[in-house]
Amino acid sequence: MDVEAMGREAQKYVWEGAIPLQIHLHESEVTTLPHPSPALVLAPRMGYLPLLLPLLKPHFSSTLPPGVDTIWFEYKGLPLKWKWPNIEILVYWQWESPGGLTWIVG
Repeated sequence: MDVEAMGREAQKYVWEGAIPLQIHLHESEVTTLPHPSPALVLAPRMGYLPLLLPLLKPHFSSTLPPGVDTIWFEYKGLPLKWKWPNIEILVYWQWESPGGLTWIVG
């Protein structure tokens, strides 16, 4: 394999890479029993949290209070920055939690 082909392959892995996420609805937002199962999402590394909303809203819509459609993301009580790519959020918080991340939707 020549150097140019290896470069294209490496670029493909970087841009098409994904991060497995487990996203939970915040306990204060749950209106049903049992609690909803977490959303398991394979998010693009170079994507952004707001781009996950079309996947998350339908998953959690049946358990949200009536009229609630505002979503935010947090980790350990701190809001996650929507302007950061998913990979940057993961790397930033991985220092805090080497065992993995659970993001909360509220």
